[in-house]
Amino acid sequence: MKRILLPLLALCLCLTACGGTADEAGYDPAAAAQALLDSGAFTQALDALDKETACTALYGGLDAETVEDCAVYASLSAGAEEIAVLKLGSAGAAETALTALEDRVAEQREALESYQPQEVGKLDSAIVEQKEPGDDLHLLIEEGTLPLWQDYLNCGERYGSIVREAREATLADGSPDLFLREAALEAAGVQILTQDLWETLVSFVISQNNNIPRIKKLVAALCKQFGERRQLASHEFYTFPTWERLAGQDLSGLGLGYRDKYVEQLAQNVADGRIDLHELTGMETEQARTYLKSIHGVGNKVADCVLLFGLHRVEAFPVDTWIRQVIDEHYGGKFPVEHYDGHAGIIQQFIFYYMQQHKGGKTT
Repeated sequence: MKRILLPLLALCLCLTACGGTADEAGYDPAAAAQALLDSGAFTQALDALDKETACTALYGGLDAETVEDCAVYASLSAGAEEIAVLKLGSAGAAETALTALEDRVAEQREALESYQPQEVGKLDSAIVEQKEPGDDLHLLIEEGTLPLWQDYLNCGERYGSIVREAREATLADGSPDLFLREAALEAAGVQILTQDLWETLVSFVISQNNNIPRIKKLVAALCKQFGERRQLASHEFYTFPTWERLAGQDLSGLGLGYRDKYVEQLAQNVADGRIDLHELTGMETEQARTYLKSIHGVGNKVADCVLLFGLHRVEAFPVDTWIRQVIDEHYGGKFPVEHYDGHAGIIQQFIFYYMQQHKGGKTT
């Protein structure tokens, strides 16, 4: 067992862009960088660089005065391995730093393609952004489970570039998309977890015409009644019940309403093999959507939510009451999904988060 910093671990070039002020001392770049050095993820001996040298020599003349604190390590020999953990004093400084590090990654990519093409893939997830100081995520994990956590936390997605794209969004007439720009600015840091397919499917079947606090309460009741009890330190929780455990059960006493029959039938059909979740994972997105909609109790919104959260098809764009309101008010009834091909679901989550923060808890 060891204490490590995720998701920064095992990346070649790392940035933490924090929008805090100088008196917010919660984030420690030196500690974050040391966790990386201790992780064994870097094969070369890396040398510490002071702030001025790093900003001038590596990061395109980045103004050192805008960097409140940093820990930078680089190899003095040719290679792509670097660690740069930066604490910035404002959103503007963070944006400038992101541009500088993206340029650095591009330089490294070009160099590697010439003499170590097999190493180019290390740069695909080189930059990790963090919105607020003190939000670095520490997990105590068992040896050998790092790939599982990296997958669950979706460490490989390039959220930074998607946020920047949304911050420059335009409408069909070429004018700035002010709503999406504001939503993306506020939602920077939102990520989509790679969640268990069965748990996601059942949870979204339960979610229909419900608000989020009630959904959480219903799922918790389902877990307490049919899941397995676990204890972690002083925290007690219950696992999500398997389809084998739910098959043949009467769920009418949990308060699910009409949805209890949906879940009962779903569990029985999966247990009997009439619904094959493993097969679903291998389908193309449109085929998977059609398959999901053939399940009793699953319509367009639930199918798209399962695609996005349970199958990690980030091109899926669920439309619930929140998103429908935005589409009607700001996009004349049709959101330009085609402008965000391949990651429209992430854009959807920026919008959903923004609406949650500003509009309260309507039904989903």
